[in-house]
Amino acid sequence: MAQTALERANAAKAALSRPAANAAAVVPDNAPAIRKGEDSMSSRPFRMLNMIGLAGGHLRAENCKTESQLLASFRKGLEETNSLINSAATNSFFYPGQRSFLPDGAAYHKATAEILESSSAGVADADPDEMSWIRNRINKAYDPQHQKTAMSYLTETIGGSLVAPPVQGEIIPLMRNQSAVDRAGGRMVPLPPQGKWVAPRITGPSTGYWIGENTQITESNPTTGSVDMQAKKLAVLIKVPNELFKYASGSTDAMLREDMAKTLALGYDYAVLYGSGSGNQPRGLASYTGSNEVIDYAGTTTPAPDGIGANGNTLQPQDGYRMAGYIEDRNFDLNSFKWIMRPRMWSAIASFRADAVTTGDQAGLFVQALTRLLADPIKSKWCDYEVVRSSQLPNNLTKSGGSGLTQIWGGNWNEMLLGMYGAIEFLTSNMGDTSVAYDQTLVRALLHADSVPRFPGAFIQYTSLIMG
Repeated sequence: MAQTALERANAAKAALSRPAANAAAVVPDNAPAIRKGEDSMSSRPFRMLNMIGLAGGHLRAENCKTESQLLASFRKGLEETNSLINSAATNSFFYPGQRSFLPDGAAYHKATAEILESSSAGVADADPDEMSWIRNRINKAYDPQHQKTAMSYLTETIGGSLVAPPVQGEIIPLMRNQSAVDRAGGRMVPLPPQGKWVAPRITGPSTGYWIGENTQITESNPTTGSVDMQAKKLAVLIKVPNELFKYASGSTDAMLREDMAKTLALGYDYAVLYGSGSGNQPRGLASYTGSNEVIDYAGTTTPAPDGIGANGNTLQPQDGYRMAGYIEDRNFDLNSFKWIMRPRMWSAIASFRADAVTTGDQAGLFVQALTRLLADPIKSKWCDYEVVRSSQLPNNLTKSGGSGLTQIWGGNWNEMLLGMYGAIEFLTSNMGDTSVAYDQTLVRALLHADSVPRFPGAFIQYTSLIMG
C-alpha cells in the first residue's frame, strides 16, 4: 500500500533521529572521486546571490548549476507533497526559510534536506561576529525581556500571535460619494483614440433690418466658433504587497480594480464642476464666470435674493423658481433642467414649513407639498424640477464669519459634454528597484477625459448656503 505524505514524513523523521548504520565506517583516503566528510551536493555550497541572479535572469543555469538543480528539486518536492501555494507562478523560485514552517511532508522531503545542507555549507566563510550581531538585533525585537509593555492579545509580538485569527468575512467596501453630473444628464461624448474632439458652433446671430424702397441692405453675418475637448489624463497608482495577491481572497484583485475605477470616476466628476483648467485638469463649470456664462445667483442677479446674509446665505422656497426663470430667460427650455445639491441641503428644502401662529415659527404646512402628512413620501423635486443628490458638492465653503457652507447647481445638464475615452487603462508591474526589493506590485489605472459646456449660460449656481 502506498504511503501518504504524512507517513513518509514520519518515516523520514524517524530515520533522521537514528544513527546511520555505517556511521563507524572509515572512508578510504585514497578512494577516487570521494571527498571525506562531504557528499556531492554539500561540497558545492548554495549561494543566495546566485539564486537571485538566476531568478532575475542575470545568471544562466549553467553558471549556477548547484542553485538551479537544488531549486528545481525543492520545487518538485513541494509539488509532490502538495505544499506548493496555488498562486505560484510557473517561473518563480522557492527557497526554504525554516523547516519548522513547512508542511510536514515538505519539511522532511529529501530535496529540503539537500538544499538546507548545501546552504549551511555556504556560510562557512561568513563573518560569525557579523552574523551574531544580526541575529541579536532580530531576536531582541521579539524577546519578551526587552519589551517595555505587558503582554497583550492585541499586539502580535507580545502575545497576540497566540490568539487564533477570526473567520474572515466579506470585504466591506468604502462608502464613496455618488457622482453628480452624469446622473443629472450630462451628455457623453466618446473621445477618439487621438483624444481630440472639435465641434463648430454659431456664437452670434445675423441681424435683420427694416429698409425702405431702393435702400441698400446692411450686411450682417453670424459669428462662429468651436467647442473642443482635448483628453486630460487622470491617474491612480497603488503599490500592493505581493502577499495580498497570494494569500488574500480571490475577490481582492477585483476589489482593488473596482476601487480605482470609482476613484477615477469621482475625480473626473468633480473636475467637471470645479476643475482649474490648468495643471492638466479640465476646466470646470465653476470657472465660466464671464459675460453670458454661468449665472451667479447670489452675486449678479437683480434684485438680490432675500436670503443673502453676512455670514452665509439662507435658501428661501421661492429661490428655485427664480433661478430656473433666469435660465429660461436666456432662451433655454427647461425640459432637461435639474438641480444638483448635497443630501443635507435637500433635506432642509424638503422640511421647509410655513409659519403658523407667529412670524418665523415654521410650524405650519410643508411648503414642498402643502397637503402631505409627516409620514407621506415626497418626490425628489424642488419647484417642479428633479433633484440629484451628491456629496461631490462642497460643504466647507466660508463667507465672512460663516463656515461649513455649501452650494446648489441648476441647469440644463444635457448641455454639458462629457468627453471620455471608452476604456480605463490598467497596468500591473513588479519590475523596478523598489518593487523587487519590497516584493510589491504596482497597479496603475489611467482615465483619458475632458469636459466642456456647449452653452455655459445654461447653468446657474447659488453659493455660500447655510445647509440648515
